[in-house]
Formats: sequence, structure tokens, C-alpha cells
Amino acid sequence: MRLITWGGQRYAVRPRAITLVMTAVVIAATSFVIRMWYPARSQQILDLHLWQWPQCIGLYALGVLIADQGWAQRVPLRTARRCGIAVLAALAVGVAVLAVLGIHGL
Repeated sequence: MRLITWGGQRYAVRPRAITLVMTAVVIAATSFVIRMWYPARSQQILDLHLWQWPQCIGLYALGVLIADQGWAQRVPLRTARRCGIAVLAALAVGVAVLAVLGIHGL
């Protein structure tokens, strides 16, 4: 549980699964709205990539909120193994698609 101070008041925050869902919804909606004004390949001033900022800010805030919860230490071995398999499968599919399409240089 983390105590957050806002306007002189202290609030106890206990992150739950809904916290992750709401973070994903807010990041997706905000990224969508910003991408309407600043497309990914647009020539932004100093190449700032403003369309990525909601993701960075949202995930940073989520990390600060759950840092003391020990979520990273309690990942079940079965879940970690499945995530690793999913990453390897995605890499294999990506390499296969590149080979089929004949893309050699990125």
C-alpha cells in the first residue's frame, strides 16, 4: 500500500488488477488522440515523438504506484515460461515473414 499526498490530504492506494486495465485504457485513448494531431512519421519539432509520451508517462506512473508491491518478484514460473515461449514464437514468425517477403536490410 502506498500513501499519496494530494492537496494536503493523504490517500492510501492499493493497486489491483483493475489498476492495470484502467492504465491500459487511459494510455490507449490518450495515445490515439495525440496520434490524430501528430502521426508517427510526422516531422515534429526536434523529432520529439509526442505520440509515445502517454505510454511513457502512464507506465512510469504505474511503476511508481506498484514499486513497493513486489509484483516483479512474484511472477509465477509457469507465467514467465509462457511469456518466454511467446517471445520466441513472435521472433520466429517475424523472421519467417521477413524471409518470405525477401526483406534483407532494415
